[in-house]
Amino acid sequence: MALTIFYYIYCCSLLTLTILFFTLGIRKKFYSQSFFFIYLLATLLVDVVMGFAEKILKVDEPNAIRFNFYIIFSILYFNYLYWDKKRWNIFLIILSVFCFFFIYILKIDLLNNIFDLRLGFIISFYYIIVSLSWLLKKNYYFDGEKIINNPLYWISLSQIVWASFFILRTVPMYYFNDSNKSILSFSKILFIAGNYISIILYTCAYFKWKKNSYARQD
Repeated sequence: MALTIFYYIYCCSLLTLTILFFTLGIRKKFYSQSFFFIYLLATLLVDVVMGFAEKILKVDEPNAIRFNFYIIFSILYFNYLYWDKKRWNIFLIILSVFCFFFIYILKIDLLNNIFDLRLGFIISFYYIIVSLSWLLKKNYYFDGEKIINNPLYWISLSQIVWASFFILRTVPMYYFNDSNKSILSFSKILFIAGNYISIILYTCAYFKWKKNSYARQD
């Protein structure tokens, strides 16, 4: 029951944040926020709208295909979000190619209705590597602007948090399965907490974009 309540709160928070970014995009043009509204809208549709549709239709097993292609979309979107200078862009391309290469050699079927946890690990490590690399890049090439004023700082933190909590959620699922329900329940709560933290960090990015009127702040 508690998990259900926490999930509904997360859904409402994500919906509210998506609406806020939509209104901000209308006021200051979507390009000024790197079309982050599109990413949030995709997350809302995949994670919430389709999830509720499955509950209404009483589907026994969630359709994993939407999550598979959402992960592909996320890799492409965050490549765009972090796109900057030539050498850095080469790194982004190489990183994404490695992700797709691992998807290929691991023979992950994107059309499989059962979610492959290996795909979750791939996107998690992608988020961690690209976010940490961007933070290191900003620290090395200091431009005089406080990094906390950059929306991408908060988004990078959010992606690191989400990826870390996803791994913490997934490892117990893989190793314990149904053998230790208390650990599995705790890992679910932990992952929901990670989603909450991500929403809070996205909200910080929203206020930074709202305050600043200039575009692409890479």
